[in-house]
Amino acid sequence: MVNGLYAGSACYVDSAQTVTVSGGALHLSAVKHAEPITCATPWGSLPTDRVAGAVTTKGRFAQAYGRFEVRARMPQTRVQGAHSAIWMFPDAPTYGAWPLSGEIDIAEWYSVLPDRVYPSVHYSDGDRDVHTGQDGYVSDASDYHTYAVEWTPREMRFYYDGELTFEHSWNALDALLNPLLGSAPFDQPFNVVLTQGWGGFWNAPTTDTPDQVTMTIDRVRVWR
Repeated sequence: MVNGLYAGSACYVDSAQTVTVSGGALHLSAVKHAEPITCATPWGSLPTDRVAGAVTTKGRFAQAYGRFEVRARMPQTRVQGAHSAIWMFPDAPTYGAWPLSGEIDIAEWYSVLPDRVYPSVHYSDGDRDVHTGQDGYVSDASDYHTYAVEWTPREMRFYYDGELTFEHSWNALDALLNPLLGSAPFDQPFNVVLTQGWGGFWNAPTTDTPDQVTMTIDRVRVWR
């Protein structure tokens, strides 16, 4: 579980309020408190009235290449303010700080666009830092759907409920814009991260946003 990290206006906390297991499923919640709390982060203490839930396999499991699959359902809210993510992060910053070492977003859901789920690949190619699929429509994100990526040394293919929704090949550059060799930066082990947080900017919470939103994860499977 993740504890003490600050993202946007929320503090990720390890508590029964944000991370629970029941009915054979994992429940990650973001909660708005009536009164501010102190978020004790590695960079100092910050006040906030919003907490969020996250789990990660860092330090327990990481893998390069293969199929990564998560069956999950997003929060039921249909107003802006909630951000759910099923993603992967490098176990070590082999090629430098984000985005140089990469990030893989299997599925990101923004409650302001409730019928869309976005796959993305983050890295530096000398032009932009993110490549995102725009065709991730789901009938009802608050129902269970299966989100997956098949990762090879040259390509990533994203599937929602078995349907190919986005594919991407990369040609990354390092901080000095020199071509990286081989399949870098996506040739290193990545861990799996599941987060339920609050949105920002165009998806920031409003007075209509519920005080609690929950993403439920039925299973996580990985194949080599």
